[in-house]
Amino acid sequence: MTSLDAADRSKDGARAAATSESVERLRSLGYASGSTTPTPATRAIDPKDRVAVWAEIEDGIDLTARDPASAGQKFARALQLQPDNGLAMKYLADLQFRAGRLREAREQYRRAIAAGFRHPDAYVNLASIAEREGHLDEAREALTNAVGLAASDADAWNRLGLLEARHGDVDAARRAFAQAIAVAGDRPEPYYNLGLIERRAGNETAAQTRLHEALTRNPKYAEAHYELGTGYLLARQPERALEAYRAALASRPDYSEALFGAARAELDLGKTDDARRDYERFVQGAPKEYRRQIAAAKEAIRRLRN
Repeated sequence: MTSLDAADRSKDGARAAATSESVERLRSLGYASGSTTPTPATRAIDPKDRVAVWAEIEDGIDLTARDPASAGQKFARALQLQPDNGLAMKYLADLQFRAGRLREAREQYRRAIAAGFRHPDAYVNLASIAEREGHLDEAREALTNAVGLAASDADAWNRLGLLEARHGDVDAARRAFAQAIAVAGDRPEPYYNLGLIERRAGNETAAQTRLHEALTRNPKYAEAHYELGTGYLLARQPERALEAYRAALASRPDYSEALFGAARAELDLGKTDDARRDYERFVQGAPKEYRRQIAAAKEAIRRLRN
């Protein structure tokens, strides 16, 4: 979702109609909730040039999915016509972000913000860049700006909660996830994340409640089934754990963690053939970083064969 302030209308009849159509079309695409601070340059731009700027931006939007290079040329042309157009800067930054040119994207987003363009997408992507670079405080600040601009952005609240959790601020994470639920109660992710937060805080009953709430909203949420299974296994309830792990595998047959968990539950239940089968499947498909678990699975297979 992107945003845009309504453009000034040209007094010329034909040009006014063209500008109006552009604005309405952009509004229909969801670009109506942002904020661009007027500057002396934007106030001074000739109406006919404004129409041309809008045309370049619209053409760039149309080309973004199928021809990013040409879209970039359109946004660059818009900036030639109006160098402080924050919307064009933001779209150019989006192209750079998607292409993995993160340093360029960061600078372009910052230019857009400095030019007076305010939209949560710019801050959310700045947060993504900062997080990838390990600058968690910077990422948290950007997401705080995002939710300040769009308090109804559940994704931004959810991501802010994840960052707060990484910082170890459980209460702040709870608040962010709760806000995500308040604005989009049908989304399963915040319930799932609250479940993990409660487990980390030692509140297993609350954790299971939240995980069940996530599954109520998405019964095929494999990660939620897996986390329920882990809780049951730790509580020495292998039958319930196995049921949860198998539900996770029904959604994601190659879910390595669920295969390992299922094998452990099957061992506890004396289902040795099933345990050996799932350990073998785990060894075949597990990522290399699971070295310790792979070694443990191989040892379990060796013992089960003897």
